[in-house]
Amino acid sequence: MTPEDRLEFCRLCWHRRFLAGEGIVCGLTNVKPQFEGRCPDYVEEDYERKLYEENLFDRVINGHEGSFRSQYPTHLWWIALFSRYLPPQLTLRALDLFQYAMMGIFLFLLGVVVIVHVTPSQLHQLFVGFAFVVLAGWVVYQQGRKVWYRAPVVATLDHHGIIFQGGQYLPWQDVELAYIQSGGWRNSRRYFLKLKCLGRVEPIAVPIAAIGMPALVLTCVEAYRERARQRVS
Repeated sequence: MTPEDRLEFCRLCWHRRFLAGEGIVCGLTNVKPQFEGRCPDYVEEDYERKLYEENLFDRVINGHEGSFRSQYPTHLWWIALFSRYLPPQLTLRALDLFQYAMMGIFLFLLGVVVIVHVTPSQLHQLFVGFAFVVLAGWVVYQQGRKVWYRAPVVATLDHHGIIFQGGQYLPWQDVELAYIQSGGWRNSRRYFLKLKCLGRVEPIAVPIAAIGMPALVLTCVEAYRERARQRVS
């Protein structure tokens, strides 16, 4: 874990403070942490952790800092909705299916809507063009489905926990915090689902697709975690 990564968790610690020109620093040393691993003086505050999770979720949902600020109660509503209607098991694959699905569905519906609404006198002029659009949309969508089923599985979610590629199992009660981290400017199309776990110094990273997916994946994870909490209670 780098000092920069560690700063993300220092925001949860009682000892953190803001120093002009430096940002978040350790209140014990007045400097940014330079250690590797877990700080021996780390003391977590539940209330601050809740606020930090809300802030993380806001940043993920909004996509970019500076855009509109959605409210956390809305996120809670989505989590509650997902926890009720998600299937018993959800598979995450190393593929940005969103691009295939949305492009295919858009082309297909565009062709259908236009063909339905043109007049009979225009139909013979537009039929060939928009029939081609419908066909193209269907081909794109079907190709996306084929690629999806060939893509490797990176994780499987259910109300018990998460099973990673290779068979490693992690129960939800061992997950302290789930958040999204981008791949950086060199890998801007790749995001990672990070799971901060009990007994582990570094969080577990699960690669996920970029476009349209990070907020959705995080919502699904929180929904399954909510299911697990409800089953325990």
